[in-house]
Amino acid sequence: MRYLIIAFSIALIFAAIFLGEKLAAQNTLAYQNISTAEGLSQGMVFDILQDKEGFIWVATKNGLNRYDGYSFKVFTNDPYNVQTLSSNTIVKLFEDSKGRIWAGTEDAGVNVYDKKSGKFYRLLNTVSDASTISGNAIRLINELPDGRVLVAAAGAGFNLIKLPAVPFNKGQAPAITRLALPNNADVYGMGKDKSGTVWIGGMDSSVYRFDPAKNAFNKLAGAQLLNAGYLTKDSTILINGNLFLSNKNEITPLFDQDKFGECNLIFRPVESLWENHHRELYYYDVAKWEAGQPVKWGLQLPMDKRIMYPFIIDRSGMLWSGTVG
Repeated sequence: MRYLIIAFSIALIFAAIFLGEKLAAQNTLAYQNISTAEGLSQGMVFDILQDKEGFIWVATKNGLNRYDGYSFKVFTNDPYNVQTLSSNTIVKLFEDSKGRIWAGTEDAGVNVYDKKSGKFYRLLNTVSDASTISGNAIRLINELPDGRVLVAAAGAGFNLIKLPAVPFNKGQAPAITRLALPNNADVYGMGKDKSGTVWIGGMDSSVYRFDPAKNAFNKLAGAQLLNAGYLTKDSTILINGNLFLSNKNEITPLFDQDKFGECNLIFRPVESLWENHHRELYYYDVAKWEAGQPVKWGLQLPMDKRIMYPFIIDRSGMLWSGTVG
């Protein structure tokens, strides 16, 4: 198998791993660097997304980047234009069923990008207004089958958001319902199975099935959320925000494998949970993942290597990975 690893500046590495069957007999590794000299706004990467059109979106500490394979278009905050990003520090990306890009910020709410108009719609917390989102530090975003979007804010529970048909028209405000996990547990992870059911994990290690009809969280006893990962031929170890649901002896992917690609590692936390991914292997029990095959824990990986994140596998079978330092 032939590898192409693309590096973006000192702090950021994008990896592109060609996984096609025609290359299966090969085992060569190549690296290609793309840096701020090519237009990337900044090298600290928090999230990566491929949209429906094939563009690669990169969330950084200083701007949102859209890459077309040749050049970057960079989106930033303009303090004189409310239809730009509310902040330059983007930590979470999501594309909804209508093709809109949701960009969650570190401390300035979530922005919804309309590709047709090229404008951003800001959703911010206002302390005195309960109709706004519950918090501005965005951690997770996912969509329900009915089109409503769940947005988790650090230390502030969930927001169930229904955008108006034309969210950029004045006078058409989104409908926002604030929710909280039992015992006000903070959120660890969120994913959706093939049936469209959303599963949510708390920092207290609990796992809940979200009931959209009742806006309720139903606990699944004995369940656990596991992180998805990837191991390359040169022993590079990667992790991302995609999750598996472990329920008794059954492990189910909570992400669209056709959209995000199949992972080949599962990470099971053995230490206390943390809102971001641990970068040292001793925090995890690791197993190889192959659909339909039994999972055997205790996989031994090079302990001297740190885990890189985030990463995605695009629709062509190319793996892109970034680092946060």
